[in-house]
Amino acid sequence: MRPRILTAVAATLTTLGVTTASLLVAPVTAVADSDVDAKKGRFTRVAVAPAFYQKLQNNRITPSPTDPASLFVYEGTPAFRFPIVEASNNDARLEHVGGIKFARGDTYATIKAFTIKARQGKVSAKIVISGERPFRDNVFLIRKSNRPRLGDVRLVLNRASANGLNFVFDTNNFDAYENVGFASVVRRSAGGGR
Repeated sequence: MRPRILTAVAATLTTLGVTTASLLVAPVTAVADSDVDAKKGRFTRVAVAPAFYQKLQNNRITPSPTDPASLFVYEGTPAFRFPIVEASNNDARLEHVGGIKFARGDTYATIKAFTIKARQGKVSAKIVISGERPFRDNVFLIRKSNRPRLGDVRLVLNRASANGLNFVFDTNNFDAYENVGFASVVRRSAGGGR
């Protein structure tokens, strides 16, 4: 079953402009039910904003999931699925496993182990830049969604994240408050859920 899933996702991503070479850098994996929160069967889906995805491509930056996150196509755009491992304060705080690796050649920035802090309107993550010592910081701000079909909220770069991407990838193309994607908490359905 796994090869069929990979083939279908690879074909869809190729039509979106993702090359086979980038799929080798950004492996697409299916999420097993055991990878999601065993108690609640939930994950956070982040559909990448099409304009942000295009900007990554223009800068030859490949986003790929880190285990146990996965990449798939949702509503015609690449999307990531991050398993929720802890929920507290009536879901105002959600902790996740997995992450995203942004890479161009040997240069990379990985953000993982996201914590959504809804009351503060922020998302923090563990950050690793090209093998440097990891650190934790806020990476996204949470805003109201202008595309509810893609997600309940928008995630936008904060100033530090925009500056960090520009520094790591030697560019000035990323801006503070730029829309990165649309997020929703989703319950895993018997049919696999999205």
